[in-house]
Amino acid sequence: MGIGLAQRRCIRRRSIEAPLDAQGLEVARAALDALADDARGDLLRQDVATDAIRELRTVHVRLAGSDTSIELDWADEATLRMAFREAHERLYGFAAGDRALVIASAGAEAVEHSAPGLPAGATPSPGSAAQREAPRAVSAWTGGGWCDVALRDREELRTNDTVAGPALIIERGATVWVESGWTAVAGVDGLLRMRRTEDIRAATTAAGGAPDSTTLEIFNGLFMHVAEQMGVVLRQTASSVNIKERLDYSCALFDGAANLVANAPHMPVHLGSMGASVAAVIAAHGNDLRPGDAFLLNSRTTAARTCRT
Repeated sequence: MGIGLAQRRCIRRRSIEAPLDAQGLEVARAALDALADDARGDLLRQDVATDAIRELRTVHVRLAGSDTSIELDWADEATLRMAFREAHERLYGFAAGDRALVIASAGAEAVEHSAPGLPAGATPSPGSAAQREAPRAVSAWTGGGWCDVALRDREELRTNDTVAGPALIIERGATVWVESGWTAVAGVDGLLRMRRTEDIRAATTAAGGAPDSTTLEIFNGLFMHVAEQMGVVLRQTASSVNIKERLDYSCALFDGAANLVANAPHMPVHLGSMGASVAAVIAAHGNDLRPGDAFLLNSRTTAARTCRT
């Protein structure tokens, strides 16, 4: 079933290594035209109709002297330079400056945009599964046992339509479960956004005031993601080969008592001293931390505070 629902697509890439200027753009444009024709031809050989194919063109741009590139949608020189500056600052936390830019590579992708399994422009035949109206309620198992829940078709939802839980929302290739106490709202961008309609403390706290296992697992994933993203940013912004290539660093989250909350799977050898370092900072400066504060340590007893401006 999965392969039958998959979009057919073909990707072609080519190294360019030309400066981002008028001449380099001409080289990239010529390469993209050839790559797009090749990718389109591959789909045509698979009997995909011509009007059912759309093209995506991108280039990888990097700073001269750097080996890390950023993928951008194909555009004119001014737009590419602006998009690169914005993406660079968003990814690395600092501006790229006025350094020269290089078009590292170009890529073209041909994608089938018609419904998988149907010829371009075709519609399902009367009585097919795609046209049969789904029942308005189905039986589903919840924490309280079996009950009837509402069943909605995703294609029937319009902007700002709401579906109150418990309910099921079905669409091609996916099913969304709306839990009791939640409401799904259809956005203008096509996304479904979940909103809690009941008190989260009453819904997620078990007897005795302890969070339930589901809430603990959710926050465990959130904290782990924060620690992992700390490592991603550190590696991207580092100039040291020891950090950027050898990955000789560790990132973790601690609570106000210097207890480890989450550590990312970087270089775990540092975690033994990291807790003691956090404890030393708290002992020296207390818990009076403010947004932008940073502490630099070279021993367990010395901690210097710096503040970003």
